[in-house]
Amino acid sequence: MQKLPDNFIKERYKKDERYIIVYDTYRPNYNETNVTAKFYSKYEGHLDTEASPAILENLKRANDYGPKEKLAWPETENHWYGWYSDPLVELERSDGRLYFPRASTEMTRHGLKILQTNKKSKK
Repeated sequence: MQKLPDNFIKERYKKDERYIIVYDTYRPNYNETNVTAKFYSKYEGHLDTEASPAILENLKRANDYGPKEKLAWPETENHWYGWYSDPLVELERSDGRLYFPRASTEMTRHGLKILQTNKKSKK
């Protein structure tokens, strides 16, 4: 086997030192979802110990709150839809050009007839 030249090894070492970061502490990101869920064994859990309240609070916050409570602004493209739910233009009910509600439709009239016949048949 051929030995690598010293210059190559020095260059590789300098690049590794420059671009690779080794973290000493780990902080979980509860906003991120795992690629795959972990499958737990029935022998793996520790039933005799309790989890710390800080971890339980973080898990509760991650599960109970929606994206608007957890994030400052929408991060994904799907978040943008519905993030700002306030209308751009206030609705004027007196303006007939923008507001034209239907009092009833054919479908609702049909549904009302069905309900009325059901009430008559039960009596």
